Amino acid sequence: MGRGVVTLGVWEIEGRMTKDHGSNPGEENSMLEMIRRFLKEDDGASMAEYAILLAVITGALVTILGLYTESMSNIFNFIKQKLDEAHNAASS
Repeated sequence: MGRGVVTLGVWEIEGRMTKDHGSNPGEENSMLEMIRRFLKEDDGASMAEYAILLAVITGALVTILGLYTESMSNIFNFIKQKLDEAHNAASS
């Protein structure tokens, strides 16, 4: 019938389409064969791409934590104050 491309997220699996869009166990381009071929291919992300992704995520976390530093400090100071008050009340 023709060739088709199935897109799964960022991956594309190319295979031959049949009229009934089914797969025959003996067919060369069955779904199982396409999955095996996909797992064997080493066209995945390289170490450099993972490093870039890690840098972007780290930068985002540093930015977010930097924005909330004062709020977190206020929360911990409030907790410390309440614990000190409870300690002073218990020891008197």
